[in-house]
Amino acid sequence: MSRREVFGRNAAQKVDAIHRSLLSGLLGNIGKKNPEGQDYVGPRGVRFNMFPGSALIKAKPQWIMSADLVETARLYARTVAPIDPLWVEQLAPHLLSPSYGTPVWNQEGARAMVQMKLSLHGLIIVPARMVGYAKVDPKGARALFIHHALVMGEFRTDGKFLLHNLDLLEDARHLEDKARRRDLRADPARLYEFYDARIPADVWDGPRFEKWRHEAETLDPKALYMTRADTLMGDVEDITPERYPEVLVARVPSGELRFPLQYRFDPGHPADGLTARVRLPDLERVQPWMLDRLVPGYLPLKIAELIRSLPKAHRVRFVPVTDHIGPAVDAVKNSPLILTDALAKHLQVPRDSFSESELAPWLFTRVAVIDGEGRVVASGRDVAGVRKDLGVKARSTFADLPEGPWNRDNLTSWDFDELPAQVDVRLANMVLVGYPAIVARDKTVALRLFETDLAAHEAQHDGLRRLFELQIAPELKYLEKNIPQMAEMGAWFRTFGTAQQLKDDILGASCARALDNPTPLFPKPEDVRTKQEFIRIAAEGWKRLVPASTEVAKYAAAIVQTRHKIEQMMARSIPPLLMPGVRDTQEQLEHLVYAGFLTATPVSWLAQLPRFLKAAEIRVSKIFDAGAARDAANLQVIKPLWRRYLERKHAHKKAGVIDVELEKYRWMVEELRVSMFAQELKTSIPVSPVRLDKQWELVRGA
Repeated sequence: MSRREVFGRNAAQKVDAIHRSLLSGLLGNIGKKNPEGQDYVGPRGVRFNMFPGSALIKAKPQWIMSADLVETARLYARTVAPIDPLWVEQLAPHLLSPSYGTPVWNQEGARAMVQMKLSLHGLIIVPARMVGYAKVDPKGARALFIHHALVMGEFRTDGKFLLHNLDLLEDARHLEDKARRRDLRADPARLYEFYDARIPADVWDGPRFEKWRHEAETLDPKALYMTRADTLMGDVEDITPERYPEVLVARVPSGELRFPLQYRFDPGHPADGLTARVRLPDLERVQPWMLDRLVPGYLPLKIAELIRSLPKAHRVRFVPVTDHIGPAVDAVKNSPLILTDALAKHLQVPRDSFSESELAPWLFTRVAVIDGEGRVVASGRDVAGVRKDLGVKARSTFADLPEGPWNRDNLTSWDFDELPAQVDVRLANMVLVGYPAIVARDKTVALRLFETDLAAHEAQHDGLRRLFELQIAPELKYLEKNIPQMAEMGAWFRTFGTAQQLKDDILGASCARALDNPTPLFPKPEDVRTKQEFIRIAAEGWKRLVPASTEVAKYAAAIVQTRHKIEQMMARSIPPLLMPGVRDTQEQLEHLVYAGFLTATPVSWLAQLPRFLKAAEIRVSKIFDAGAARDAANLQVIKPLWRRYLERKHAHKKAGVIDVELEKYRWMVEELRVSMFAQELKTSIPVSPVRLDKQWELVRGA
């Protein structure tokens, strides 16, 4: 008969109930199937087989109990039934022996847990069950709770104390990064002691802690608030904001640049040391001297390493190094020179004596360039390299822009909207800042974006002049036909260019001079942003055009005539002793007078060109009149000053850099030539080799 026929409905439940009742007296006759054989293992290590005639011989359940164990050739279990091992735990918990593994922290439950194993006389009934560790070891559970939940901060709570304490610890870690130490922040043991002294012994999990905390904070809202002293172990008196500032401030002619600083003590990491966060628009104005001194706290260390990098012949003068660090810091900290130049000057060693490659990377400020959305788009310890890479990327990006508001060609009038000072150009992974400007073309103008505001200003100056020329085309045709002394100037200029080139140059320079209104009521051409401003400046320029063209033509005549005269003077046979001065003069003239020189020369310096040419004429006369020795002495002063300008100009051109300080230096060299070779003409500004050196300190690096 079947079970259902015997027991009726719910037969399985009734059978299990009978088996559970029988199990209470047969706990010594249970067994678990041996995974490595056909037999069963019971309590106390007893091994037995199921009787071959059993109805369960084919099913071989994992757990069985038997009415009796009979030993013949083997030990056999007779009259067997399947059981659930959990019945054993329910029927005889007092007979089960627990054992525990290693406790672990359960962050979701905010309590310590441990794996428990239950066995009946060596037979494992429950192989693994996670239970609260507090039931096993309340003290151990409390210790784990304090360590993980509070010391490590792995606990969700609405109490403000934890965030406050973690912030203090982060501040301590920040001090460690600044001081490049790892012994200032309180260790976990000290933090544990803080909480252990305040939390009751019966608090070992999140719910109990929160209940206690709410009661404790009604009496003292800051019962668990740490102080700065609780989170620090070492002396931090010398880690001051003055020695380790959060922001580096650099003074520039237009005001100041502010670079937020990040400190990291992680040798081998790319960001180890000091990182200055530089806004993308400010990158062009960053100079080496702004960053090479790091911060006052690091400067003595860098100076010490620089001294140690000196060749032995110089290094032996500064032993011990520590005796020389203080005076060196005082000498260089406020110097406008780059650090190595200032230090070389103070130590009286050659400027190229230091081996900076021997210094650790962290002794050089790392620059992180930030785009308009605060993302780092480039970083490195070589500012010039970072600037070059981003400049190339920006130029290529702007050049590839499709036709749109800032990429238009064939414009002959202001038929576009206001030009913003800058616009954001979104790429896949960053936002570049572009500077829109009007660009001169052959007979039209265009709109383009530039990677720097200086490049945009330079393009806009010529672009607005060309737009002005397009509006006054009839007047320019009249002026072209009436340029005074044009026939003579064309003949004098023939060696350097055509008469038509000179005409176009005179007209272009005349328009530039007409637009360059000296009154503050009118913007400079490069600053014009709206159609209304252009109309105002163009109307005023039209009024000034005729006198401007007369003035430019007068300058042009004096310049090309003098240059022609000097060329004739130098066409004679020249003795070798006189050649250095003559060749230098020839090179000077080639950089002053050439096809397009009138429009290329800044308006503010155009009026000085006749004097520069006259000074060159006087110099050549003196060279041929027994003045070669004095000229050679002066040439030794001028030559290196001029050479470094040419080299830096070439480097800037190659990198696409525009530097107004370098151009100012260039014209100061011309004034120095006047003061040295033709003192009788006098200079328009105070000038000397020392002043040129000071100006050179403002010039951007290559």
